[in-house]
Amino acid sequence: MALQVVLFRARKGESHKFARAMEQALPILRAAEGYRDHRFAPGIDEPDAHVLLVWWRAVDDHVIGFRQSARYGDWRALLDGHIYGEPYVRHFSLPA
Repeated sequence: MALQVVLFRARKGESHKFARAMEQALPILRAAEGYRDHRFAPGIDEPDAHVLLVWWRAVDDHVIGFRQSARYGDWRALLDGHIYGEPYVRHFSLPA
């Protein structure tokens, strides 16, 4: 199993708009092959920061299956207007 950690920065003062866009985008993520679960949370110390944790069956389900799919374009289209810069994405190996 793989854990994807994504750090987003919402445009200054627009965290609420970003959170609404994420709610619209989450069904796209949930429908992806290999998706297992996720958690999404706003920052406490930095209100414009948000973290998304996604559990995947395998890292390739994210990197190849999701990111190279048409669904990924739909996902990014919902979020891109609400984020500042590129998200920081890392993957971690989890024991089965």
